[in-house]
Amino acid sequence: MAVIGAIRTKFMWIMLILLGVSMFLFLIMSEWESGVTIFRGNKNTLGSIDGTSLDRMAFEDKVKTNEDNMQMNKEDQSSLTEQERQSVREQTWKELLSKTVMDKIYAKNGIQVTTEEQIELLRGDMFPDPMIKQNFTDPNTGQYSGQNVVNFVNSLSQKDGGPEVAKRRVQWDNFKKYIIDNRSTTKYTALITKGMNSPKWMSEMVYNEFTTNVEGKVLQVPYTSIPDASVKIEDADLKAYLNAHQKKYESKTESRKIKFAMFPVLPSKYDSIAVQDWMASKLTDLKTTDNDTTFFNVNSELPYSLDWTRKSELSGAYADSIMSMPVGGIVGPYYDGMSFRIAKVTNKKVLSDSIKYSQIMLTIKSEAEVQSKVKLFDSLFKVLDTLGGDFAALANAYSEDPANSIQVGPNQMMKLGGAKDWATKQTVPANLAYFLFDNDNGRYMRAQEGSNIYILKVTQTKPNTPAVKVSYLTKSIIPSKETEDAILGNVSKFSSDNQKFTAFEASLKKMGPASTREFSVGKNDHNVPGLGMARSMVKWVYESKVGDVSQPFRVDNQYVVVLLDKIKPEGLPNINDIKEELKVEVLKEKKAEMITKKITDAKATTIEALAPKLNASYIPVTGVTLAQPQVGTFGFEPAVAGAMLGQAKGKMSAPIVGMQGVYVCITDKVNTTPAKTQAEKDGAGTYFLQQSTRSLGQGLSQSIIDNAKLVDNRAEFY
Repeated sequence: MAVIGAIRTKFMWIMLILLGVSMFLFLIMSEWESGVTIFRGNKNTLGSIDGTSLDRMAFEDKVKTNEDNMQMNKEDQSSLTEQERQSVREQTWKELLSKTVMDKIYAKNGIQVTTEEQIELLRGDMFPDPMIKQNFTDPNTGQYSGQNVVNFVNSLSQKDGGPEVAKRRVQWDNFKKYIIDNRSTTKYTALITKGMNSPKWMSEMVYNEFTTNVEGKVLQVPYTSIPDASVKIEDADLKAYLNAHQKKYESKTESRKIKFAMFPVLPSKYDSIAVQDWMASKLTDLKTTDNDTTFFNVNSELPYSLDWTRKSELSGAYADSIMSMPVGGIVGPYYDGMSFRIAKVTNKKVLSDSIKYSQIMLTIKSEAEVQSKVKLFDSLFKVLDTLGGDFAALANAYSEDPANSIQVGPNQMMKLGGAKDWATKQTVPANLAYFLFDNDNGRYMRAQEGSNIYILKVTQTKPNTPAVKVSYLTKSIIPSKETEDAILGNVSKFSSDNQKFTAFEASLKKMGPASTREFSVGKNDHNVPGLGMARSMVKWVYESKVGDVSQPFRVDNQYVVVLLDKIKPEGLPNINDIKEELKVEVLKEKKAEMITKKITDAKATTIEALAPKLNASYIPVTGVTLAQPQVGTFGFEPAVAGAMLGQAKGKMSAPIVGMQGVYVCITDKVNTTPAKTQAEKDGAGTYFLQQSTRSLGQGLSQSIIDNAKLVDNRAEFY
């Protein structure tokens, strides 16, 4: 019976443990399904600001929208880089914070943008938003009408409009949202700034700061006159300075100091030999091919070139050789940076350095007139290129080039038919140069430069410069898999051999500054100075403890091994962590005290008597104002400018601690410019008020965010 009882007792404990584990797993699954985990809180919450949760899914939706907008507006339409995506994510985060805190402020102050107000802002005739008015004013009449907006919006509803209409639809939606959101901001800023004013005394003060200047003499004893080694600095001095300047060094977030070694992934000599062998194998084919276009497009990293190239536009040591070759001539293989090349001349010609040409120019001034201007442009080109129309007549009738008309009498203008005088490649818009100087295909040419679209026709040339069409068979020398594996093996060995703090630091010293770095990183950082995008490395840093050494990270074209050196908590840093920074400031303070004592002990009453006692010199200065406190060749020294403007004439000042040294000054003359009218003084006050309100408007939301209670959990997700 005793045995059975013991079994029952043990079995009961096993059952209780199993039951507890089951309940624990059940709770985890339940919380996970509801979006909450006991390990990291709500998996759908990025954090909070002043108690308001920041929804992760809403954030990611906005990031996707902003990425699409950036992609749509990229001129080359290339995919977004990781750095660009991170930039979008960071900007979206700032927008989310601003909207969250400001929406509360708007609601608290009864600020809203009603439906009626939105309609008036977007397409009204009486009070449209300034940006709406700017973009939808008829360029021909200079008149704005809300109907222009209505017509544009209706054009976006075309189902068969294709990608261009879809693009404009997205742009309009974003533009519309910006205007409505900006209206709330404008109202709140106005609510604050309308309470600001510039009293009479302030207007006079600002006026005097700009118009009153002094002349005098200034003596400088620079801080560099005292050797650093002669100044004794103790830890108590550093502590006292830190306590007196807490705001300067206080950090609102934790950061971590890292040290790392960099190992570039470079090709080996065997990789170079392999490329040379490949080039040699292609050389015979290049000499015998009867289709250069296909050969270069299939085999080369650079496509077959249709561009004419002058000798001055060729780079490298082989320019003379290429220019001297006949059509079909080959130069190379030769080494060019990190690649090998073979150049083949596919055509030769004598080009003009100067030409005469004619143009018809149309300007697209707003989204509303894109379709109409492009339609007119296509019609004009067809009349010229297909129907043989009169270029001069069409240019006089339709070209919007201001230079197409010249004044020939007091009230008489003459049109030039689009004709241009002799021009060089450097004097025409960059995007037109290719068509006018290098493109010999077709009688009429289309081109675009900014918001202007052109029909071009070359009318006279002066062929005087030899040019070639040259294509390059190019192959880069890149590390092979074997080379990369060997480098990774060496880096892995470095990591395993230097897992201890002291060993890692000793190895860094042996490697030298070119291959090592040290920086502080924050938990949300993606870009590390000196490396680039290295998010996985930063995440490792925040998952490690001081003294940990990482395995190799691949960052761009190098491997990196990281040591977590220090953790810098939020708040005031440890003195040892910023010891060198503090020493610079304390050194300056102590030198200022020493120089001040020397000046006082000299007991001189004039600058002329003081200068030889201090082995210093003085200079005359003029035009010193409070608004622009540049003091002669000493540069920006506001304390000296203030002393000169505030002291009695002819009396030597007490020592003045400045930016670059300790100064003594004498004011000889004060020049004033009395205001002719009160309006002049009031204008200075108005200027100051405008600057203040502009700064307030720009920094208001950020100031509110800085003072809010922010919980940022982004590092757990990205």
